[in-house]
Amino acid sequence: MNRLLNYAKAHNFERPTLLLDVDKVEENYKKLTKGMPTAHVHYAVKANPQKEILERLVSLGSRFDAASMGEIVMCINAGAAPEHISFGNTVKRVQDIQYAYATGIRLFAVDADEEVVKKAQHAPGSDVFVRMLVESTEAEWPLSKKFGCDTD
Repeated sequence: MNRLLNYAKAHNFERPTLLLDVDKVEENYKKLTKGMPTAHVHYAVKANPQKEILERLVSLGSRFDAASMGEIVMCINAGAAPEHISFGNTVKRVQDIQYAYATGIRLFAVDADEEVVKKAQHAPGSDVFVRMLVESTEAEWPLSKKFGCDTD
């Protein structure tokens, strides 16, 4: 934290500026993977797609959840292997599925029958994960009506 404060004090910013310590990103990633050693951690690129963050996470062996073709390109440009990228947007255009598949991505999110059919047609042999609606009455920020398909 002192490093960020020193940096902020040494520079004049003409507009509001977010400073992020990439070493802290690494520290948090390592804590998460230590706590879940058998999990494949996927960083949601939309959270912060800065090149420095993506490159650091690639060097640590992170996987990535990309929501768009642009995010896929950012991950690839940062050095991520296509097999470490999931295409997490649940509603995708056919051309986006085809692009991701041609790039080597083989993991896709779905939350509707129609999306399963599109993946079978345009990304044959790929793995899919299904986003399910769950009750989250105890959550501070419930998303139970926003994402996923019902159990039927």
